[in-house]
Amino acid sequence: MPKKKKLVIIAHAPSESTKKMFEAVINGASDSEIENVEVQSLSLLETLDS
Repeated sequence: MPKKKKLVIIAHAPSESTKKMFEAVINGASDSEIENVEVQSLSLLETLDS
């Protein structure tokens, strides 16, 4: 079995249109047809060190 890859999507989605696009990217990347990919989504603030 191939090694699982990780896709991290980082976005700041202030507008409704940008939020919809962000969700569409996550849904597309998480499709059951895509194998061996773990999808993680983070907001920009979640990536900053405290």
